[in-house]
Amino acid sequence: MGPFKLLLLASVVLMPVFFPAFLEGGQKADVVVDKSSNGEQVVLRRGQFLEVQLQQAGATGYLWQVVVLDKNLLDCVELASPPPGEGSMIAGAPILRTWRFKALAKGQTELKMFNYRPWEGVEKAVDKFQLKINIQ
Repeated sequence: MGPFKLLLLASVVLMPVFFPAFLEGGQKADVVVDKSSNGEQVVLRRGQFLEVQLQQAGATGYLWQVVVLDKNLLDCVELASPPPGEGSMIAGAPILRTWRFKALAKGQTELKMFNYRPWEGVEKAVDKFQLKINIQ
């Protein structure tokens, strides 16, 4: 593969990671939540986007993972982390991860995310995040 084709392929693959607006036709999130919204209820209309922003400790092995998601009602269309910056590889340095979900159909559901080390298992989660979602 020539250098031009390799550069083109890399830009297509990496564009959604560094510039999330290119996903889903550039749609901005209709509802944005963070850890302070834990346990709350959000209301979306079919076709709207929900953005969840959660911080995790970098370089420790702990990752926020979606553990409950009704894929008939919500679709995870994006998971993004900012590109590594100065100090981001220091153990414990905060990393903001962002998930974007698209509301697919009317109904009520829950989104549950746990922060745990995958090799230790979800039962050893150190933090939890949960939303009740009403899609109209």
